[in-house]
Amino acid sequence: MPEITITLWHMRLGVCATTHLTVGYVLRRSGINRKFCTELRRSMQLHKGMRSVAGLAVSAAMLFGLSVAGSVTASADSGDVAVSQTDLAKNDATLTVKGKASDFVNHKFAAVRVGTYQSATVDASGKVKSVAVGTDSNVAAMATQALDDTFAAINASGSKSPVAHNPAYAGNPVGEVASLWLGFTGSDTGSNSREAAYNGHLRDFVTNLGKQSGFVAAEEASTYKADGPTAAATPTADDSISFSALPQGIYAVMDITDNKDLTPTTNSIPMLVGTAVAGHANCVSGGPALGVINIKSYLPRFKKELVSKSKTVSIGDVLTYHLTVSVPLTTGFQHYKYTITDKPSQAGLQIMGSPVVKTGAKGTDFSAMNTVDPTNDTYYSVTNNADGGATFDFSDKIMKVPYVFDNDIVIEYKMQITDAAKDGTGNLSNGARLEYSNDPNHGTTSHQDTGNDDTTKIYFYQFELSKVAKASNESLTGAHFTVANDSGAPMYFIQQKSDTGELIPGSYKKAKNQTGVAGTTTDLVVSDNSALGVAKGHLLVDGLGEGSYKVAETVQPTGYSGTFLPSFTETISVKGSDYTSPDYQNGHDTWNLVTENAASKTKLVTVMNVTSLSQLPMTGGAGIILAVLASLVFAGIAGSLVLVSKHQDPIQA
Repeated sequence: MPEITITLWHMRLGVCATTHLTVGYVLRRSGINRKFCTELRRSMQLHKGMRSVAGLAVSAAMLFGLSVAGSVTASADSGDVAVSQTDLAKNDATLTVKGKASDFVNHKFAAVRVGTYQSATVDASGKVKSVAVGTDSNVAAMATQALDDTFAAINASGSKSPVAHNPAYAGNPVGEVASLWLGFTGSDTGSNSREAAYNGHLRDFVTNLGKQSGFVAAEEASTYKADGPTAAATPTADDSISFSALPQGIYAVMDITDNKDLTPTTNSIPMLVGTAVAGHANCVSGGPALGVINIKSYLPRFKKELVSKSKTVSIGDVLTYHLTVSVPLTTGFQHYKYTITDKPSQAGLQIMGSPVVKTGAKGTDFSAMNTVDPTNDTYYSVTNNADGGATFDFSDKIMKVPYVFDNDIVIEYKMQITDAAKDGTGNLSNGARLEYSNDPNHGTTSHQDTGNDDTTKIYFYQFELSKVAKASNESLTGAHFTVANDSGAPMYFIQQKSDTGELIPGSYKKAKNQTGVAGTTTDLVVSDNSALGVAKGHLLVDGLGEGSYKVAETVQPTGYSGTFLPSFTETISVKGSDYTSPDYQNGHDTWNLVTENAASKTKLVTVMNVTSLSQLPMTGGAGIILAVLASLVFAGIAGSLVLVSKHQDPIQA
């Protein structure tokens, strides 16, 4: 198996000693363990007083910009060149943070040097082969504490091999970090997966470093700042920010944006990146160039959709919704707020029953996702709100299994259209708000709103009838009606009230409860005055979805015939997606007392009354019936004449 040489540099003298190890041995380790360090010290016969700095420069570590956080080189080559101390001391380095334009809008960044380059070598082609890493004196105490905290967490977990400080790195915590970790947990040290950039011991160290009380001051005091633009023409376009004229070394790049007034946004977690070494940006070990790192920020996905097939409803209908969010990046947070609140646009929607929460890989169909256990609020909690909506709270719980970074969470829940719904013309909608922690260093939050947009708007409809005299077209009062559904059973309605609580004559809305509870009625009476909005002689019937409704007059106005009471079928339908303007259609009734309306946008139907048979129209069914009645009348008269004639015959004889 091929060999590599681990090179340790003496910090003061710049001399080195080497030991040979197989590549397989190194790659089986996530860092240099105690046994490995012992072999190094034995092989190199280091003096007890020497303080050396080394690290593994394996390409996987480049996910953190630490491709040369120590010294790794192939066997010595006559073409190798030591980088001069003069070149290492130049303050001409640059750092570039790459991402999408939206990652940088109104964001501010600071770079704090945490590691120094003590010495380095490059090969004949100019690629970096080894570099010795020291700790910047300005952060030494904080870096020591951060490493102590990281070691303590590892040992407390009980799931990993115990770790202890290597005396060879006393006073050089960044050098020790560089020698130990590639930024991964587990044995997959060769992984370059996206998830690996957010996990592992190196990430723990950087997170702990950013939490140190003095580190915020170091960020503020840093003279190396970079501001993003105030706007982005194309938020998804590639973009970057840069730092220039830097002393060479390893930097913690911190997103120091005050997010309290920025929505939606999230701050990047701390990033660790090494500058080029005396202008040499490429490494023998391969991987991305030095001095460049991808921003470590994550904006959660969030959407809401109405699952029910139709957007048209009747009062009392139950709708199904899906809220979809992604599992956020919680690395670096001690506590993480994550709540989703359903927000009806107005009264009239009420959450029902218990939601079903599932999680799975991005894009997985809801039916194939894994159901999250709702027991004891272990993984989420639900609070029903006074406005009819609900809040689904995943705060802190989102940091636990079964939630996996960037996976989807889908909340399925049901809402009923209630009697409080006032406007069915698209103003009844149902948005949502996601609130989430957005800064691991300062504990602020941000939010996203789905808005009450077309995707969740729902519609219900109304029709109106006008009661008039057939002979004079005068508006009539005192008429009563019923409205029946497809089954023929009269529907229950609630008489509507004004804003001041007065009953509105002639105004009714379908009741949520169709069992005949108190306050509901099947008897709809036309308006007897126009004072509260419904014209005299009119009847407004609201809260109806698409479908056909049988309308029947049951009580006639005073002075009008109760024999010839009109009835008709009113059909409401939506063509395509024109939910705001449905079609209304009705046919004439048996007596031809209802104006026929053939699929128009007119919701007004005129219904007439007569005082006698003679006022009925002479066409259609009414005309036929009238003719039959007239025939019967004449037949009766003829019969009477025959009887009279028979009675007269004997007298004449």
